[in-house]
Amino acid sequence: MLRDKVHVNIENWENYLDNVLGHNWRVSKLSNYIAELCGFDPEMADLIEEAAYVHDIGKIQLNPSVLYKPSALDDTEMEEIKRHVVLGIHAVSNMYGDDSLHMQVVKYHHERWDGNGYPYGLKGTDIPIVARIVAVADQYDAIRSRRVYKRGFAHMETMSLIYDTAGTFLDPVIVRICMANEFALKNRFEHLYKRWSMRRILINQQYYQNNKPVKVLQ
Repeated sequence: MLRDKVHVNIENWENYLDNVLGHNWRVSKLSNYIAELCGFDPEMADLIEEAAYVHDIGKIQLNPSVLYKPSALDDTEMEEIKRHVVLGIHAVSNMYGDDSLHMQVVKYHHERWDGNGYPYGLKGTDIPIVARIVAVADQYDAIRSRRVYKRGFAHMETMSLIYDTAGTFLDPVIVRICMANEFALKNRFEHLYKRWSMRRILINQQYYQNNKPVKVLQ
């Protein structure tokens, strides 16, 4: 199935990079949860989850040395990072089509509520709701997770940073909904992080013992 092939390719990239392990999977699951908090039915939330999994698919084609850089990026390197949206658009167009939810997520998840995002500079509700949901999930996981260039932040620190960007970077309504359910969000993230950590142990064991493939997390 296309879904499984895409998931495996993204996981292989994550395993190689080692800087974003589990990020795409956790963002997809958090997007599902936030979508339900926003009033979407479970079926639609599942579709948003699947679309969210590929939000950073364009990064597979970027230079790993830029993604893995342990210090601040210069202007040229930031422009290289931004290319992942255009690269993702081409990939998703070929796989899922231009009218898919996947396309909405990939195309618009770096737009900002105040219009200062990229690549199109969309503002407010002109940004599709699915992309606004994924943007919140993406920020929460990125802030909480350890990266080569930063420590992982605690939940309260993360929510404070997200709150500060409501109405500028992120949709203020979605942020308020998350704030009202913040401890459930915290527990959801920590459960997902634990599941991924346990899976990493299994991957390493199977790789070193008999190199058997590991089933993609559902």
